[in-house]
Amino acid sequence: MAKFILSIRWLFVLVIVLLVAGISGSNYIFSYHLYEEQLTQNFLNFSSIFQKEVEVLTKPVETIIYNIQALVCYRTLNFNDIEKAINF
Repeated sequence: MAKFILSIRWLFVLVIVLLVAGISGSNYIFSYHLYEEQLTQNFLNFSSIFQKEVEVLTKPVETIIYNIQALVCYRTLNFNDIEKAINF
C-alpha cells in the first residue's frame, strides 16, 4: 500500500511539473510571437516616418535643382557669365 501512495504522490508532482512547464512554454511562445509582430509593426512605423522626413528634406532641394536646370535650359541663367549668375 505504501508503494501505491508514493507513486500517486510522484504522479501528482509529475503532473504539476508538466502543467507548469506547458503553461510556461506556451506563454513563452505566445509572448515571442506578439513581440515579433510588435517589432515588425514598430519597424514599419519607423521606416514610414523616416521616409516622410527624408521626403520633406529632399523636396525643396529637388525643386531648387529643377528650377536652376530650367533657367539654364532657357538661357536665363548662364554659368559662363559668373557676374550675371551671381547677380541673378
